[in-house]
Amino acid sequence: MQLAVTVKPRSKHPEGIERLPDGSFICYTKALPVDGKANAAVLSLVAAYLGVPKTSVRLVRGATSRHKLFQTD
Repeated sequence: MQLAVTVKPRSKHPEGIERLPDGSFICYTKALPVDGKANAAVLSLVAAYLGVPKTSVRLVRGATSRHKLFQTD
């Protein structure tokens, strides 16, 4: 399964994933986009949202972008 997510780092919004009416996802995180901290936080949030362990989720595309694509095993 693939999940496309738009990331909002340093967000004042509570951390979590929100599904929009058009089917897209927005992930809010308080982590800074430095040294992969925001990517790690988003990966954890995606795993929790899908109810799978973090080890089964990987970042496929968008390591330096706000638009990321995650894949689960």
